Amino acid sequence: ATVSVLNCPARHPPHTSGVFLMLSDGGYGGVSGSEDGRSSNERTGLVRRTMSNLTNTPAENAIMSSSDSKAGRGEYRVYLSQTNVDAAVTGKLKFVSEAKFAYESLDFQDVENDCLREKREGEAKIHGSSEERNRALMLWLKRWMLLAIIGALTGTVASGINASIEKLTELKWQTVDKLMETDPSMREEIPFWKGWAAFTFINVAFVLVAALMVVLVEPLAAGSGIPEVKCYLNGIRVSRVVRLRTLFAKGFGILFSVASGLPCGKEGPMIHSGAVIGGGIATGKSSKLHCDTGFFKENRGDEDKRLFVTAGAAAGVSAAFGAPVGGVLFAVEEVGSFWNLEMSVQVFFCATMASFTLNLIRNIDNPTDSAVAGLTSFGIVESPVGAKDVPLCIVLGCLGGLFGALFNAMNMWLTRQRAKWVRGIGWRRMVEVVVINIIVSTTLYVLATRAYHCRDMNILSDNGTDSTSGESFVKKYGCDANGGEYNDMATIYFGQTEANIRHMFHMKNHMEYATLFAHFVPYFILTLATYGIAVPSGLFLPSLALGATMGRIYGQALSDMGVPDMNPDTWTVFGAAAMLGGIVRMTVSLSVIMMEASGNASYIIPFMVITCTAKFVGDLFNHGIYDEHIHFGRVPLLENHYEDHDGQLALSCAGDVMNSSDVAVLPPNPTVQEVLRSLVDHPEARGIVITENGQMGGTLRGIILRRYIMIILRLNAWGNEANALDFESFVKNAHEQRNLKPQTYELALTQHDLAQRINLARYMDAHPFTITERTPFPRVYNVFRQLGLRHLCVVDKHNHFVGLIARKCLVYLRHASELENLLADPSKAERWRLSERGAPKHYHSQRTTSHQRIPDGILERAATEAAPTTGHDMSDPADEF
Repeated sequence: ATVSVLNCPARHPPHTSGVFLMLSDGGYGGVSGSEDGRSSNERTGLVRRTMSNLTNTPAENAIMSSSDSKAGRGEYRVYLSQTNVDAAVTGKLKFVSEAKFAYESLDFQDVENDCLREKREGEAKIHGSSEERNRALMLWLKRWMLLAIIGALTGTVASGINASIEKLTELKWQTVDKLMETDPSMREEIPFWKGWAAFTFINVAFVLVAALMVVLVEPLAAGSGIPEVKCYLNGIRVSRVVRLRTLFAKGFGILFSVASGLPCGKEGPMIHSGAVIGGGIATGKSSKLHCDTGFFKENRGDEDKRLFVTAGAAAGVSAAFGAPVGGVLFAVEEVGSFWNLEMSVQVFFCATMASFTLNLIRNIDNPTDSAVAGLTSFGIVESPVGAKDVPLCIVLGCLGGLFGALFNAMNMWLTRQRAKWVRGIGWRRMVEVVVINIIVSTTLYVLATRAYHCRDMNILSDNGTDSTSGESFVKKYGCDANGGEYNDMATIYFGQTEANIRHMFHMKNHMEYATLFAHFVPYFILTLATYGIAVPSGLFLPSLALGATMGRIYGQALSDMGVPDMNPDTWTVFGAAAMLGGIVRMTVSLSVIMMEASGNASYIIPFMVITCTAKFVGDLFNHGIYDEHIHFGRVPLLENHYEDHDGQLALSCAGDVMNSSDVAVLPPNPTVQEVLRSLVDHPEARGIVITENGQMGGTLRGIILRRYIMIILRLNAWGNEANALDFESFVKNAHEQRNLKPQTYELALTQHDLAQRINLARYMDAHPFTITERTPFPRVYNVFRQLGLRHLCVVDKHNHFVGLIARKCLVYLRHASELENLLADPSKAERWRLSERGAPKHYHSQRTTSHQRIPDGILERAATEAAPTTGHDMSDPADEF
């Protein structure tokens, strides 16, 4: 029988979902059922028995769909309903529709198989020759050329985003200004309803465009993208994180998010955009465009690609703040999980190219200007700071940590409410975006037109001097503009965020406390409500704006209390660093970014004191905002050090962590049918262990990735062709997604094919990383985390395979330890963001406290009640540009 396994569309048969099996009984084309000697019932029985033999499924569970039978060709289509799949063979055939909301690990280690050894032997033959030297030189040149291209493209994209935002904002205010005009020679009340209607309508129209980019084009474009990049560089294959479609949705959507007046910034999305550019350009192919240039094949491995994604992220920081050094440190501290000295030089070069390109474009009329400035430049702050100010910096850092912890806690509460009520449904996400934008627009408009004060324009300053340069951002509604007055609240809320921050940094005169509090409190609430909705949005600039207001209040209060030599503008800069440090918990990189953005190297010590204090205080209450969202998304992120909540993990060993009850095991030379059954029985297994006898407890021979097996099956590498594939057969290409995407995957096999043997010994990793079952857990974690492993085989003292450790085994064990501490208070279970998908079956009973076992199902209930319904569809590979 010829068998084709297809993913079942939900619409056919109606109201059902499951798997189609197309089977051919060997009849000749054009021969009807009656002519080949078999009755209809006999043919149906044959079809069901064939399906049963392949899947170990009782034949009576197959439902014959008469409308799908192909009479005259000896071919039938059998429908196996999902209900019967669950009732008869739970999990069978799921390999044709891989589980959604699941995560895989990246392959940072080479597969040490015969194909790789043959490749190395070929390279050894030309070692020392001119050919080998030319090849090495070409690879070296291509790598540095790629880094330069990534930096240049990131700077170009950043410049385009900034120019487009300015143009959209200008168009918006050309309309709104006409409806808010007042007599410039006197103070009078600002017209409300017409201006509010136009202001709100334009903002809603803009934000709908941004939301459509997320809801319809690419859901991963929501937010800043920094958590997703961090997870990818940690070794997690986050779906579509470096896709061309993600870049388009993120870059186009952020234009309208910022122009709509939402309290969000463009810096975070620029970092994600740089990472996408780095990951996409480096491979020289695009699955979406069905284009494979053939160049840069050597960069298509996950380990090599990791460098360029890291470089792109650093280039995004450099373009945003004009801080190449800060970009490198950001990559080290915040997003990168693996680092070496060579990467430092290469990433720094890429970040410098981004800043250079951006400044070259912005100064196209004066190309000799070599000043390094990013899109967010605060001017030069020159107020002196001494050792006597260090205690005051510590107090300010504590305030930043407290407000940052409060911001994160309230934002996560809102995120849980979104997961409960919005639930990732498209139209609900759109409605939420519109409602929040209307609230933001109304709040800003009311404050700017009814809670303002007219101030003397001479107190404004742009770069530390008493000047009125940059007056284009100043709003004068309702004030005596001819007399040199401006509207303080309209200037703060209606101007560009970076311009407001810059002027606040350099304002020598005191500001009214009423104005400062009227900015801080509403903006704090609006910012935490905005972060997490379905639009591209960054958090850097809103956090800096909040911190600048907090710092100015702090500095003015100290000055009013009689503290000598207090410059409020200096503490405005320090407050911005404190607030951002308290929210994202960055220290070294943030200090250097702020130092480069403010142009004063003498501030490095106060910045370090403030950011470290803010991190220490904030960590007493919760994690940074990015880590909080990663944990909420149930992403199996491996931190540098494991968290041992009950002190028992350190006493555990590999035998307590490993998965020994649900592991796919095959012999070195299995039949095609045995391989298919293993894939069907273990739909979520990404690594199949090879033992001598094909069973648990057998002598370990190696491990092979599921991707390799799918390629072997796709290319019919069995029987006489069992050794036909080489190293190039497994290199990713532009057709990777088309060949392996589960929804379109098909197998056309005969009974003869099912009996053929596959030489897995040639393609498996014959030298996998192994540990003994008594290895202490701290060493298990360190080996797995520091080497960036995907699988870790556990053997006994006789080298018999006893279990397998994957990323989720370590993460879920940590969550079990955390959950046990909450068993006394079941009401807190809804706070746990944990999915049991992929966890070992023996997981519930492994961890105990006070001799009490975790009740079965508590983790599942917690995940169902609290976990977000949105996730990443693993049917769309992350590494396809």
